[in-house]
Amino acid sequence: MRVPGGRLDGFGHPSSIEHTFERHQPTIRAIPTRQMDHNSLSISGISRTELLRRTGAADDEAVIIAVEGPSAAGKTTWCHQQEWPVVPEYTPTDHEPDGSDEERRAAYWTDVNVGRWHQAVRLEQQSRVVLCDSDPLKLHYAWCLARVGAAPWSRFEHELRHARAAFGTGRLGLADVALVFIPAPEILQRRWAQDSSRRRRSFGLHQTLGPPLREWYRAVERVAPGRVIWSFPSDGVRGMPSPRPQRSDPELLERILTALPDPTE
Repeated sequence: MRVPGGRLDGFGHPSSIEHTFERHQPTIRAIPTRQMDHNSLSISGISRTELLRRTGAADDEAVIIAVEGPSAAGKTTWCHQQEWPVVPEYTPTDHEPDGSDEERRAAYWTDVNVGRWHQAVRLEQQSRVVLCDSDPLKLHYAWCLARVGAAPWSRFEHELRHARAAFGTGRLGLADVALVFIPAPEILQRRWAQDSSRRRRSFGLHQTLGPPLREWYRAVERVAPGRVIWSFPSDGVRGMPSPRPQRSDPELLERILTALPDPTE
C-alpha cells in the first residue's frame, strides 16, 4: 500500500496511557482476584490446564486472540459464550477528541489501543489464553473510514504514525490469531433492529465498512497465512496457531501495510 502523501516516519509521543485509562478502564471479565499456583489457576471455575487442553495450546504457549467484525456481527456475544477472560471493547465516553486536532485524536486512540493491548498481555500471564473483543490494533478503523470516503486519509496517516512509534517501543503488538466474521449488510441490519439492549453509534456508516475490513485482514493473512480465521467458531477455539515470534515487530506492521490495496486505485 502506498499511503497518500508518502511514507511517514515514526516518532516518539509522550504516552498518556495511565491518565487515559484511569478514567476509561473497562471491566475485564473473569480475572482471578488473587495470585494462584501457575497450574491451578481457575477462570470461571475451569482450571488453566483444562483451558489449555480445550484449545489445544501447549502448556508454555500464551495466545492472544482478536475477535473482529462490523458492529452487530456478534463479537461480544461470541466472546462471552467462551470460557476465557475477555478484554472488552472500548466503551465511548462522549469525551473523545472530535478531530479538530488530528494529532491529539491520533494520540488518544493510540493510547486506547495500547491500553487494551497491555490488558491482554497482563491477562495471558494468568490465563495464557485471552480473547479481545475487537482487535487492540484498531488502526484498521481509520483505514476503513478513509477507504469508503467517510474520513480523510490524513486521519489514517496520523494514527499510523503513532502506531509505528508504539510498535517501535513495544507498547503495541499484533494478536496471535484474528477471528473475523463479516455478515451481509441485511443480516447486520436485522440484528441491529432486534437488539434494543445496546447503543450502536453510526450504525449505518459501520454497515459500509465490511469490504475494507476484509481488505485489511486479507493483508494480515497474506503476511502470515493461517493466522486469520473467517468465522466465530461455533465449537469454541481449538487448535489455534502458536504465538507469533515477535508480536511488536515493526517490520510485521510494514509488511501488512505493503500488502494492502493501493488507496489511490
